[in-house]
Amino acid sequence: MNLTVNSKNRILIAYQYLSFKGGIEEVIINQAKELKKLGYPVRILTSTYSKTDLDRIEDNIEIVRIPSINIAYKIFGIPFAVPILTPHNVMKIYNEIANSDVINIHGHPYLASFVYVYIAKRLKKHIVLTQHNTEIFSNSIFVNLIYKLFDKTLGKYNLDNSTDVIAGSKATKKYIQKITNNKNIKVIYNGVDNERFYTKYSKSFLRKKLNIPINKFVCLTIRRITFKNGIDNLSKAAELSKNSHVLFLIGGTGPDLKSTKKYIQKRGFKNVKLVGYISDNNLPLYYSAADVFILPSRKGEGFPMAILEAMSAGLPVIATKSGGHTEIIKNGKTGFQVETQNPKQINLYIDTLFNNKELQNRISKNCRDVMIRKFTWEKNIDSLLKVINKV
Repeated sequence: MNLTVNSKNRILIAYQYLSFKGGIEEVIINQAKELKKLGYPVRILTSTYSKTDLDRIEDNIEIVRIPSINIAYKIFGIPFAVPILTPHNVMKIYNEIANSDVINIHGHPYLASFVYVYIAKRLKKHIVLTQHNTEIFSNSIFVNLIYKLFDKTLGKYNLDNSTDVIAGSKATKKYIQKITNNKNIKVIYNGVDNERFYTKYSKSFLRKKLNIPINKFVCLTIRRITFKNGIDNLSKAAELSKNSHVLFLIGGTGPDLKSTKKYIQKRGFKNVKLVGYISDNNLPLYYSAADVFILPSRKGEGFPMAILEAMSAGLPVIATKSGGHTEIIKNGKTGFQVETQNPKQINLYIDTLFNNKELQNRISKNCRDVMIRKFTWEKNIDSLLKVINKV
């Protein structure tokens, strides 16, 4: 990198939750680590989810938490922290922002983001707001109305009052341009640790270790189990599949896990295996043990980390046209795009790859090459610093 570190740029990264493992959390942690390596003073401001969430230091980065009410998440699975704004907590937030030069807030429609923007604006701080997803979609009309309301109120205020806005994809940029008049919007793609997701072990070794059948064509999905992420769409693909060699392997947890289990058990699927939560250590192993990665989402994807991780491991990707990942998935080159809620089309491309090993290998190599050339944390941070260091 050619950028000179400005020691005055103390960076505060703020996000409503850091209690769960997901794509946004992965981005925040990796960016914080990379900035710290470059000598930037970095702190993270977030909310509590449970009593075990305490202020602490992780990877030499101090994480400060504000007590919050989390009813929406616990009952409806909607990630929406409501900070408890006692005088003590307000002063805690105020001091964190006051002692920073740049505040990088992740997520536009949250109440926590509103509090951060409101205080930072009055302290005349450089506010960089990073938006990851496109429009969220739920199976509840009421919840969808709430999302739209947040977009037009909290979301609009936060975007309008940010110094700079970062969009995780071109699709995300189009989405937020419908909400805000802010012209300072820059697209910065996420990075991935390409060394971490490359393993030297053979598929047969990994499958024995992970208790995955060696003789199956494994179609892996690692997602939060929710309506938005279309796991039921994948279940229907499994139901319609005529290929006895195919195994649908689903990793992850979420509010719809119980109903997904019930659906699979009721129909007696033998070609679906739910593995639940996958630890960070095992994540690269599951990618490398699979033959193809499937993203069946309905809507709301910005630039999913799971896609980058899968491609970094050399997995061809079959993904619905549900967000910014379509900007890197090219049919026949890095995978295949399918229409949302079209399980027959998912099976079509599964069979295409199953029946053409040469094509599978070529796409696998293309995926790995694209990740190494274009999607690294170094490139991501280089772009981020150009915004952070902007005078």
